[in-house]
Amino acid sequence: AIAALFLWERKYEWARPLLYWGGLSLFCVMTIPWYVAVQIATNGEFLSEAVRVDLGQKLVEPEGAEGHAGPFGMHTAALPLLFWPGTLLLIPGIWMAVERLRAQRKKTGLEGPAQAANAAALERDAAAWRFLVCWIVPSWLVFEIAPTKLVHYTLPMYPAFALMAGAAADHWISTNSWKLGRWISAGLFAVIALLLAILP
Repeated sequence: AIAALFLWERKYEWARPLLYWGGLSLFCVMTIPWYVAVQIATNGEFLSEAVRVDLGQKLVEPEGAEGHAGPFGMHTAALPLLFWPGTLLLIPGIWMAVERLRAQRKKTGLEGPAQAANAAALERDAAAWRFLVCWIVPSWLVFEIAPTKLVHYTLPMYPAFALMAGAAADHWISTNSWKLGRWISAGLFAVIALLLAILP
């Protein structure tokens, strides 16, 4: 996510607070003793086993490590089911992200204090949407490309989808307007609700 934001924005100043020495020190105090202890306990095999066997096979094994192969798009197909009942606002949230980023990209030639204030507000809004897109897209692509697929691998991206869905809900409630992907998301929600009712 951070690398994607660097590439997209061509700005790096916002990342400086992440180098806060207190946080880095606490991270080292919490992790280094464990790492040294586990390396000693396993005669140095832990890191080799974790990278070469566990992670390496999941990334390069054509049939998927431990028999968990899956086609490209499996995580995307599973998303509406695993995100239910948030599926109702999933499409509007994604649609809203695309619309807001497209609107921010089109703003040009704004002059005067009112327009400048409006442009600043649009930029803050777009920055939030860029962060969510950079949180989801690069990692999602990696998991879709990797031959080993288990549905829980993509769960760290679900909070970003939830924030998008929440923004769509807020827009819906505050404007009483729900035009972005209404019937697609309602249909998807109904189909999955029916499946979840029938399967048990």
